Amino acid sequence: MKRLIFVSLFLFISATEILAQTAPTLNIQGVLRDDQNMAVSDGTYQLTFKLYEDQTGGAEIWEEDQSLTITNGVYSALLGDATDLSGIGFNSQYYLGIAVDGGLELGPRIPLSLSPYSMAVVGSENVFPSTGAVGIGTTSPDSEAKLQIEGGDLVISNGEFHLSASNIKLDDNWISGDGDDEGIFVNANGEVGIGTTNIEEDFQVNGMSLFEGATRFDKPSIQSGGNTFDYDIWIQGGADTLGGDSRNLAILGDETTDQLHLNYAGEYKGGVEIGGKTHAVDGFIATRVPTHNSGSRLGIGSHGGEGGNDNVQPGYKFVDDNDTGLFSHSDGVINFFNNGYETIWIDRFGIKCGQGLGSCGLENQFSDRRIKTDIRPYSSFEALENILKLSPKTYRFRFLDAAPVSHGLIAQEVEKVLPHAVTDSGKNKTLSDGTVIENVKELDFDAITLELVLAIKQLNEKVDALAKENEELKSQLANIKEKETSSPENKTDR
Repeated sequence: MKRLIFVSLFLFISATEILAQTAPTLNIQGVLRDDQNMAVSDGTYQLTFKLYEDQTGGAEIWEEDQSLTITNGVYSALLGDATDLSGIGFNSQYYLGIAVDGGLELGPRIPLSLSPYSMAVVGSENVFPSTGAVGIGTTSPDSEAKLQIEGGDLVISNGEFHLSASNIKLDDNWISGDGDDEGIFVNANGEVGIGTTNIEEDFQVNGMSLFEGATRFDKPSIQSGGNTFDYDIWIQGGADTLGGDSRNLAILGDETTDQLHLNYAGEYKGGVEIGGKTHAVDGFIATRVPTHNSGSRLGIGSHGGEGGNDNVQPGYKFVDDNDTGLFSHSDGVINFFNNGYETIWIDRFGIKCGQGLGSCGLENQFSDRRIKTDIRPYSSFEALENILKLSPKTYRFRFLDAAPVSHGLIAQEVEKVLPHAVTDSGKNKTLSDGTVIENVKELDFDAITLELVLAIKQLNEKVDALAKENEELKSQLANIKEKETSSPENKTDR
């Protein structure tokens, strides 16, 4: 049998076959001749095709067997029809080797070169000249103007990404540049609107916003309408100008000296003001818009100064306007702490102190008969004896570090004598060592004072009785002396 030689190979690469199909194919045609340069006899031949990256040697990167009918030495084969070519990138030089009927591979290997059609598919400088949809990793891009990448990431390193389209769609949500009703709108000035295309600021959100975690605002101005001002933080309720007086929160405003202001209603100079107007205060909380010139450091429900609103003529630093005031729960309204210890608390029964209550002046209490009812005498037949049973003590409080010496009574001792003067406070106290004393006892000093008043009256009655008895004894003694002087025996002796 004459030796077969492979003398010619004509290649045709289809753009749609290599670049678009799930199973790309390579269409080749060639002539098979013997060693006499004669076309082989007509018939069916078994051809083995192999692809290499090297012209000689090396291992094949692809192989396929085909049974082909050859006429006048001419054959035609569709490579990839039996063995998938999708693993071949066709982006470098490859060489084709052919063996006939299981024989040795014919030589030399034929370098694959691009036909004019395949060059048109690949293009030059990575530009696709063809029309139609482009898909990477997909065979069915559904839009002609879409770059669709499935199962991977698009990475742009040290470059720029330019789009001439007006809108970008992210998972059925649009980023808009043409002002339609998309979720995010970016105008020509680079201003961004979320939920709105009517942008008035660099970044504007129409609707509620949620910030989770640490959030930093560097001198923001926050408002729902109107002009902005140079405040560190400013929330406006809708007024167009500063004179609208409808701000709800301002911190470090540049036209005032406020540190914090809530419910602004005009020019103010205080450090903290809630619901106030024009107060030179460090802290002010008002239940209605006050008038002018309060000199207080902290006002609650107060107007201060002269004048008032709604027939209110404030004359105090604290006034109760229309039943407005401080209301308590069971443990008290206001608690003052010093170094972690509760020193003063206020509840519906009055003011209570952790150790002592000092005053630089008078301490008064309402006692007008006209404001009292169900008035009855208070009596205690053993008031003097009770007071004499009380034992004053000196002591230090265990819940204070380095507590000074205090003077007073012990509740448990008073309770044995005057049980009505001792009550359970319902409050717990934590000592310096962490021990918790539950339901600390309290003394009713009004009850003790009443007992003391009655004791003084009873003592005074005893003193009066003794004085009367003394006068009677003195009278009796005088009578005795007079009788002794006027008796006959005494005269005879003289």
